[in-house]
Amino acid sequence: MTAHKLRELGATVIKIDPPAGDPMKLHYRDYYDYLVQKQKVVTLDLKSEKGRAKLFSLLKKSGSFFDSIARSVLKKNGT
Repeated sequence: MTAHKLRELGATVIKIDPPAGDPMKLHYRDYYDYLVQKQKVVTLDLKSEKGRAKLFSLLKKSGSFFDSIARSVLKKNGT
């Protein structure tokens, strides 16, 4: 199930974007805007300690976590 669909069903969704932005936003702005409507979009640098701390703070309050990040990238960055 997509984050967009979960939001339609009433879930609170927080989308994490990298500092450079979501590539979909750069190339398909209208579709990106449609998908993230009513979602909170937060920009975090997960390579930084501050960014990871904010992510962990959000995770402590969440009921679920979905990602599209390869596990190897998370391990490499210490997340």
